Parts: sequence; C-alpha cells; structure tokens
Amino acid sequence: MADCEKRMKEREEKAAEKIEKPFGKRPAPPSDMPRPKDQVNLNDADSRIMRSNSRGWDQSYNCQLAVDGKSRLVVCVHVSQNANDVNELVPMFDTLG
Repeated sequence: MADCEKRMKEREEKAAEKIEKPFGKRPAPPSDMPRPKDQVNLNDADSRIMRSNSRGWDQSYNCQLAVDGKSRLVVCVHVSQNANDVNELVPMFDTLG
C-alpha cells in the first residue's frame, strides 16, 4: 500500500510540473480482495496456470532436465514457474555448475 501511495504522489508531482494533465485515468489503489476473474490454487500456490498441448490450460510447472549423452543418465533437473522455455537454458547451466 505504501508503494501505491508513493507512486500516486510522484504522479501528482509530475502533473504539477507540467501544464497538461497526465494521460489515462487515475489508477485505483490496490485491493486485498480478489477480482471476480482471479484464479487461486489453494493446494499448490507455487505452480502457475500454463498452456497445455492437449487440454488447453493446466496448473503446472516448467521442468527442464539435462542428460549425459553416453550413459543416458539424468545429470541435472531445473524446475521453474515460467511458461516459456526461452529463458531456461542459462539457469540450467548454472545448476550444472
């Protein structure tokens, strides 16, 4: 709540410096209550809603693993909440050490 008040004060200061009004409507303060379309998983708060290949949307994690080419053994596992794999290569190498 303090962060919201700080940003609102900065917005008002910028508006006072300029002759024209700030763009857009005034932001509403944050609410402790969920919005009507918010979804909550009470069983596993760390997982995220991600697109599934077959069924649309699932509550899930994004898991990556590294396999040794010769022995075919799993040498490293990395789990994240990111739905996209684009940024998962570097954390996997960091986990490998």
